[in-house]
Amino acid sequence: MRMLDVVSLRPLVDQRDVILVTGKGGTGKSTLVAALAVLAAQRRGGAVAVEFSLYRRLPDLIAPESGVRVVRIDLDTALEPALRRLVNIPMLAQAVLRNRVVRQFIRTSPAMREMIVLDELRALVDESTARRVPVIVDLPATGHALSFLDTPRAVHRMFRIGPIAHAAERVQRLLLDGQRCEMVTITLPEELPVNETIELLRKARQMGIAARMVVVNQVPAMLLHASDRPLLEILQRESEEALARLALAAQSQLDGLDHARKQIERLRGLENTSVVEFPARPPAPTPDNGRSSRVVERSVGSAADLATLIADARLVVCVGPGGVGKTTLSALLALRQAAAGRRALVLTIDPARRLADALGLLELTNDPMELTGFRKMHPTGTLSALMLDPTATFDHMIALLVPDPARRGALLSNRVYQHISRSLSGTLEYMAVERVHELFRTGRYDSVVLDTPPTGSAVDFLEAPDRVATFFSDKITRWFMPTAAPSWSSRLWSRAGAAATSLIGRVAGPSFVDETVGFFAAFSDLLGHFRSRGEEVGRLLRDPRTVFLVVCAPDPARMVEAQVISEHLADEGCVPRAFIVNRVEEAFWPGPGEIERAVERAAALLGGQEEREQTRAFMDRLEKLRRQQESAAALHATVVEAVREFAAPRPVFTVPRIPVGETPRDSLLAMYLGLFAREE
Repeated sequence: MRMLDVVSLRPLVDQRDVILVTGKGGTGKSTLVAALAVLAAQRRGGAVAVEFSLYRRLPDLIAPESGVRVVRIDLDTALEPALRRLVNIPMLAQAVLRNRVVRQFIRTSPAMREMIVLDELRALVDESTARRVPVIVDLPATGHALSFLDTPRAVHRMFRIGPIAHAAERVQRLLLDGQRCEMVTITLPEELPVNETIELLRKARQMGIAARMVVVNQVPAMLLHASDRPLLEILQRESEEALARLALAAQSQLDGLDHARKQIERLRGLENTSVVEFPARPPAPTPDNGRSSRVVERSVGSAADLATLIADARLVVCVGPGGVGKTTLSALLALRQAAAGRRALVLTIDPARRLADALGLLELTNDPMELTGFRKMHPTGTLSALMLDPTATFDHMIALLVPDPARRGALLSNRVYQHISRSLSGTLEYMAVERVHELFRTGRYDSVVLDTPPTGSAVDFLEAPDRVATFFSDKITRWFMPTAAPSWSSRLWSRAGAAATSLIGRVAGPSFVDETVGFFAAFSDLLGHFRSRGEEVGRLLRDPRTVFLVVCAPDPARMVEAQVISEHLADEGCVPRAFIVNRVEEAFWPGPGEIERAVERAAALLGGQEEREQTRAFMDRLEKLRRQQESAAALHATVVEAVREFAAPRPVFTVPRIPVGETPRDSLLAMYLGLFAREE
């Protein structure tokens, strides 16, 4: 994979101990991390590149001889060294690691996992700084990155004293030190990614994180000029089909370039923001000269097949890498369900506001909003949408389970509950489980289409039902629950529980243990409800009638990532039913002599030898554009064929690329037609 030329970012790698890289999925985030790490290694004698993702991309992007050390941090790799630092007594740390209850508590408790991972990152940064080597971090995608980085502040407020609180304080100091730590955001020059970037910068700065630099990737090159528009209009009117379509694509490219410059100017207008542009690079030519693009049509399922596949599904779950269009596809699948006369809802559990943008709405809330903008397409069905609010969902669940206002108020004001429901990373996935449960309990909708976050966070959602059930199960709660029974077994459990809570207290602090005991005692009669909800949603996700669709882009790296999540889904008992490859480029095939005849016609219409020469120069530029599109189409066809091979016998559907520059709503409608036009 070709790496970004980041020479202009030399001051950044020269001056910072840690560089945090985030951005909307599919913008080139991991590629930027790799390029920065290689540049840092060249200038400072070494670098460390860190990733948290389930799918390891950095080893494929960074050559072993580059001088960059690639590190993946997760709970399994971080737990032992983090506990040794936190407890600082080897024998006690070993006791914590050996205690099954404590390990389960750490793995299932909201924010404990994230805090241990962050403390391991902080230790790595300190170690690297001592060697004067920078650390470049591949963060989760935008919305999840902020909740991840906000964990230390929330944990410090919750735990107050104790090893975890001290660790949170150390991590927070590092993140807020603008001389040592800086966040870089990468985006594309398109409306949805730029909207998300602007919101990210605002929130990061509110948190006190230095977020001054934005990298705009894939800025389109100017192959054509504004003065070419009259010629393009002539070609569209006067040419045979293939060349007319190419002229239309060229017109769209010009519109896309105007749109890209407008989006970049929005970013340049932000205060205290430095914007760096990286140009788009055309795909390398493929050996078969694009002929394989004709394979796409025969190798994928039909629109009718997709409509049939989802027709009777109560729950459709879209998963896949970031930046492949899952949100828009989720919306159009819900629209298709509504067009079939069903009461359809699209629900996003991604904290970014992509769904609202895709539907052309100012905002979405935790309450379903019925949409009327597409009414002509679904006269007998309904289309609704909502964006998960974990705090509102948690409070609503308590309101449903506790009818007494006085007791409900006491529970809602419980300090542990306040932090779990309002502050801690991990609550989003927990509450997504509850929201899905509530939607199906009420029976208000015939079909729910679920838009999940990018791969790593989507896996968290799939595992959340089991974590919810475990966290509120007897395996955990009985150690924190006092018992009045005098039996020998209860006394044994009491002594074992005291040992477990003592060990947890050594890690989290005694005040946290006391408050957790109070939390479980106050919520004792509700724990079964929490547990049963997790179990029910777990069964729903694994129900044969639930349809999982894996979405990817026609890019080799995205295809491999989609394959990884497909295998992980199968391991979780959620086998994908089909694959959708989005944004597939089509090749245009002018017939023999068609370009020359077009030159003659255009020159005759414009008149004169000078216009003929200008027209020939224009056609040369148009031919260059055609070759680029042909190469892209060939590459995309190769990827689609590879997806078909590993997906078989399951169907693979393709959605054509929509030209940049369309409004989000128009893009959604164009994608809908591209996917379902034959059926319609």
